[in-house]
Amino acid sequence: MTIKLNSKELYNRLKLAGRIVPQKTTLAAAENFKFEVSENEMTVTATDVVGGIKVKNIPIIEGDAGIASFMVNARLMLQALANVPNQPIDMEYENNNLRVTYAGGYFDVPALNANVFPTFNLDNDCYEIELNPKIIEDGINQVLCSVADDELRPTINGVYMEVQSDKITFVATNGFTLAMREFTEDLPAEMPDLGSIIPQNACRFITEMVKLCASDEIVKMTIGSKNIMSDTSGYRLIYRLIDGRYLNYRGLLPKNENIVEVGVSELISAVNRVSVFADTDALIEVNISETILKIIAKNIGLKTFSEESISVESDFDLRIALQCRRMTMLLNTLESAECKLLFDNEKRPVLIKPSDNENITLLLMPFILN
Repeated sequence: MTIKLNSKELYNRLKLAGRIVPQKTTLAAAENFKFEVSENEMTVTATDVVGGIKVKNIPIIEGDAGIASFMVNARLMLQALANVPNQPIDMEYENNNLRVTYAGGYFDVPALNANVFPTFNLDNDCYEIELNPKIIEDGINQVLCSVADDELRPTINGVYMEVQSDKITFVATNGFTLAMREFTEDLPAEMPDLGSIIPQNACRFITEMVKLCASDEIVKMTIGSKNIMSDTSGYRLIYRLIDGRYLNYRGLLPKNENIVEVGVSELISAVNRVSVFADTDALIEVNISETILKIIAKNIGLKTFSEESISVESDFDLRIALQCRRMTMLLNTLESAECKLLFDNEKRPVLIKPSDNENITLLLMPFILN
């Protein structure tokens, strides 16, 4: 088998797949790319054992492709291709060896039997949904920061995607924050009612895949009881879902009625400046009184103190303690210039909503105020 490809195009296509390859693994085959060549088409697959990414439609310039299937070390292949200038290269597979020839040189890498490479298949009972890639990207990116890393509660270690007949909701929570984004427009006419917990790693790969989609492209999401598949024109991901029932996230959302509106960037900047003087728990006090929102931080041990004031319109008084890093983390996911802070009392969660989008809801748990 001898084929000609473009070096940089091949490298750029393989980079995303290479990110799934684990640093350490007990399965030796997972350290490799699986190359499959059939007639004039080549695909490359990588895995972390829990799931796999297939690079599709890699263009072959010319050559006698034939039929071949083999594995090569993923990191070695990526490092070698990264240093080859943008040019046509020849790939020749013969006698368990892959030779890559470029202008002025070549390199050989061992080509292993691909029969031991893991395979990933969907369940027999699956549902397919065709979505705008922007919905997937915005939904996951909005909530990914609130995904937990909790061995005792594995069901919150992923993004919950709930599909209903008239909307799709993305949710994540770690017990301290919760992020939710709903979509009700630009959806398929008919959708089944189902919910799936997508692992954090799979979410990252899916968002990277859909970023590369054309503006008019549609992404196929196929959801089964155990696996999920995301299929674009250039990549296909199949990944194992997190097993279990997701918590009743809507029951966690309080009906706060005390509202103040503030600029997002202004609030983030103020919190960042004040937090320098906070204690080791990075707690700040938010003090709302008449037309002023005060942000206060102090460290009794170091005898430091800082206070900033932001003008707001308010008809209530409140003092509440919040964790500044989690607060700025949530605020940084907003694209709006203004946001609403919704309060109840000092012991109840705070809700954050962008002023121009009611489909985004962020929740931040308070701390006991000394």
